[in-house]
Amino acid sequence: MNLDKLMEYDFAREFVEDKITEDKFLAKMIERVETDKNFRTETGIISLEIQDLKKIVDTLKKHKRIQKPSKREFLKMSGLAVGGLVAKKVEAFAIEDVSARKFYEEILKMPQLKPTREPIFSRSPNTPIVIIVEDIHGGLFPGEEWYVEFGLLELIRKKFGLNFVGIEGWAGHEADRIRGRQILNAEVQLIKALLSNKNYQIIGLENPEIQIKGLELSLAQTYGRLQFVQDGIYKELRSHNIEDSKIKRAFDSIYLRIDRDKIISDLLANSPVRKEEKVIKFLRLELSVCILQLNFIVKMLYLLYNIKNFNKEVIEERKLFIQKKYPRVFEHSASKIDKNSEVDNVVNNQREEFAVKRMLQAMQEFKQKVGIVVFGEGHTDGLIKEFIKQTAFLYIFKSNINIIVIKHK
Repeated sequence: MNLDKLMEYDFAREFVEDKITEDKFLAKMIERVETDKNFRTETGIISLEIQDLKKIVDTLKKHKRIQKPSKREFLKMSGLAVGGLVAKKVEAFAIEDVSARKFYEEILKMPQLKPTREPIFSRSPNTPIVIIVEDIHGGLFPGEEWYVEFGLLELIRKKFGLNFVGIEGWAGHEADRIRGRQILNAEVQLIKALLSNKNYQIIGLENPEIQIKGLELSLAQTYGRLQFVQDGIYKELRSHNIEDSKIKRAFDSIYLRIDRDKIISDLLANSPVRKEEKVIKFLRLELSVCILQLNFIVKMLYLLYNIKNFNKEVIEERKLFIQKKYPRVFEHSASKIDKNSEVDNVVNNQREEFAVKRMLQAMQEFKQKVGIVVFGEGHTDGLIKEFIKQTAFLYIFKSNINIIVIKHK
């Protein structure tokens, strides 16, 4: 791989600069490999096997670390040590009697923090302050990115004494009790770290029903996308007179986790196109996409339904269930119509609306003037709109609120 050439592309630089997630980076890269011959030639990226994708991501992560501190360096810079212990004294800051503007000025003095939006200040001095911490979720190959947000929260706690945190991806202890198990999505390791740390009071910002529906909609989309890719493979192979029985065996082999190149070799055996580079590259790419999507489906089936033993029958049975439950989402994705209002409404609008409502209720219930909200950065604009909208009708907040948005610099 030619790293210098790869870094000439916007999506690679955006990934290194934490402006997009791994999922978005990989999606853009796969599209380039599939459609842009110059990209393949310049970067040398042709194979999209799982292990090859991981090498590319790992290489870019190392490139990230050149530009931002390592875990150890970050914790040291933040005044923190392993286990959350203070490595050096952090001067305490009394937040109770300080205005939101003064608090924002103090944040600007901290080299580790970066405001990402213009702050919103209330005219009333006594209105609550909400700090939105933008979370960069891990992608298909998550490492320990969560420690950046955890270190940031520790820094805020030590400096300002703030430990009241609302978190994306968890519906709360009562939901866990009713379900009989814990369902976590978003930045799972960060949630686990916070829940196990007695220094924090954690509020789950997911509605249990909306959380499940959102995850099922994502599953329906992925099943649909898998169907779309498989249909494309079938059409291409039939155009080269490959028998239906061979194609079926190839698709079955994906579920059996048989090596991709072995699948291609068996599929094209005795075919006139078995040595055609264009056909082989197409199959390598599309089968890699199938494998990625199947891995996501397996992960979601475990998360949603606690299914631990997987085979083709189980995966196909759930596909029929999901397809019947969300037919439009499946059909849109199977037709490569990725934009779907039903998914956006649940995954974005409904979740953001509930998260803000829950956070405001919790701040009022526990008499907290300042609350921290940790949510994926793609939700920031929606959360801000909801906080403004919902506080306009709450007498206790005097029709306004202070909002400060930050992330690790």
